[in-house]
Amino acid sequence: MDRRSFLAAVGAVGATGVLAGAASVLADSTDYDVAMRSNAFAPVESKAIDVPADAPGYIPDDVPTIEVAVGEPVTWLNTGTRYHTVTGVAAAMPDGADYFASGGYDTESAALESFEREVGGGGAIAPSESYTHVFDTPGWYYYYCIPHEPANMVGNVRVVEK
Repeated sequence: MDRRSFLAAVGAVGATGVLAGAASVLADSTDYDVAMRSNAFAPVESKAIDVPADAPGYIPDDVPTIEVAVGEPVTWLNTGTRYHTVTGVAAAMPDGADYFASGGYDTESAALESFEREVGGGGAIAPSESYTHVFDTPGWYYYYCIPHEPANMVGNVRVVEK
C-alpha cells in the first residue's frame, strides 16, 4: 500500500471514531425530549409513557409517546446520522391546536411539498441539530418523519393540563 492510500485509510478510520464518539456524547445528553436515531423516535425515559387505553384509536400501542404539560417545550434532537423531520399529522390534532412541523410550516401539505421540492429536503433536521415546539392545547399529537414514515418512524406527544 502506498503512503497516500495508507493515510486515506487511517484518516477514514479516525474520522469514523470521532463521529462515533460525537454521536455517543449526543445520545447521552439530556437537552432534548426525543432523540431521532436511525429510523426511530426515542423519547427520554423520564417523559416516556406507555400508550394508555384512552388514547385515540388511530394510535397503536407500541408508538413512542411522551407526556408533557401545556406550555412545556418539546425538543427533538437528531442523534443519528440521517436527516429527519418532525411532521405533525394535521387530521390527528386537537381542535384549535397550532400545526407543527420542523421547518416552521403552517400545514402538513406545505411541509410535504417543501420536503419533496427543496434540495436537501425542506424541514430536514441534520445530525446533531434540533427542533423545538411548544404545545399550548391539551390533547394528542401524532407525528412522523417524512422520509422514514414507510419504516414506521412515528411518535406521539400527549399534552395534559397539570
